[in-house]
This record gives sequence, structure tokens and C-alpha cells, in this order.
Amino acid sequence: STKRAEVRALSDLLDEGTLVDVWRKHHRNEQAWTFVRSVGDSEQTSRIDLVLQDPVTVKQLTTACEILPMPDFCPDHCPVEVTMQLLLSEPQE
Repeated sequence: STKRAEVRALSDLLDEGTLVDVWRKHHRNEQAWTFVRSVGDSEQTSRIDLVLQDPVTVKQLTTACEILPMPDFCPDHCPVEVTMQLLLSEPQE
């Protein structure tokens, strides 16, 4: 199916190192979810909301990545916040 092909393509990019899961890079041994939905007596959870960057950007510019509390206006997805240190150069004349 198309969905499986898309999941496989994304997985390949991550496995090859072409893209890096920024939250995972900063939280190697933690579990957290960006999607939570109550279904009867149980919950469906997933970390479906990803921030992906190239490895150089993650290493040189990204200083933090956090999953924030679920906002009232979006009852099943948590925002993901990325902090980056931008390198600004002096304008050349």
C-alpha cells in the first residue's frame, strides 16, 4: 500500500543517516508521545509528530528538542519545540 511505502521510505532515510530524528537525538533513552487518544479503557499512543533535520544541522545548530504539554485547542497532539542556535555572519561589503 502507499502508506507502507511512505513509512518504509522515511525509515530508509533515517537508517541511512540522511535525516535525523531530532527529539530522539536529544533523548536517546526516553519514551514520550506526541499523540494520545483515549479509546474505551485504554489509550492509543505514538510519537507520530517528528522533527527531522540533516545530521550537520542537528550537530552544529540544534541545542534542544522537547515535547510540550498538549494544548487545549488540539486535544490529541502535543507540540514539539526545537531550539536552534543560529550562526549569523557579518554582512560583506
